[in-house]
Amino acid sequence: MTQTPNTGSAATPGRGHTLEVLLAAASLLLATQLGWIVVEYWASLPAPGRQVEIRSPDAPYPYLVFLPEGYAAGDRKWPLILHLHGSGERGHDLRAVRTTSLPRLLDKGRKVPAIVVSPQCPPGETWTGDAIVALADALARRFAIDQRRLYATGYSMGGYATWEVGWMFPGRFAAIVPICGGGPAAWGPRLASLPTWAFHGARDDAVPPDETIKLVEAMRQAGGTPRLTIYDNLGHGIWDQVYATNELYEWLWTHETPAEPDDTGSSNER
Repeated sequence: MTQTPNTGSAATPGRGHTLEVLLAAASLLLATQLGWIVVEYWASLPAPGRQVEIRSPDAPYPYLVFLPEGYAAGDRKWPLILHLHGSGERGHDLRAVRTTSLPRLLDKGRKVPAIVVSPQCPPGETWTGDAIVALADALARRFAIDQRRLYATGYSMGGYATWEVGWMFPGRFAAIVPICGGGPAAWGPRLASLPTWAFHGARDDAVPPDETIKLVEAMRQAGGTPRLTIYDNLGHGIWDQVYATNELYEWLWTHETPAEPDDTGSSNER
């Protein structure tokens, strides 16, 4: 009896086996993607000593936040420095804010015993005092901030905004540090009791030094004692020198509001 040879192949996978392979590959791909999402999520979380980007619907601006070393330990509340950039850093990419001034120094390892928040102003807009205070309120809900030690500082466009927010809400801030900015001399009496250290470059051809000097003089005529530093041989871009000065931070920490912050604009008494 002649046997018919078996021409089928036992090694050929069936449809069920092929489906199992596809499902395994899809599971591996999904697990890999989820893994990267988890890694990116943890990398974006604020951690002491590291500056990260935050975009929140509760805040009027996206911002960089730096948390000081020791932030996570205990129930301690920390000073808050609100840092306002100039017109050149406006946009939708927070990397522009990191390229200069205090954020750049923090990325390079500068240690500051405070929470430092550097928001970004949208293209074509300018800072507003109401939005800056709204940001401070949003930050207070998220971070361990000492509301009696809230400080505003900024340069150029941010310097003007620092003067303005101090004038609008002098009872809210413990001190301000405007750099190469300015404002109307009429603001002097309202700002007189707000601790202020102003900086300007004598050779500034973008914002005349008189913009700062006239306001400082108006504060002094109203009984205030603001500090003024003029860099004789420097122009507009003085902010790196200012924020690298240890004495600045030592001066900041000596000031706090005497009671709960007052949004009505009442002055701080020293």
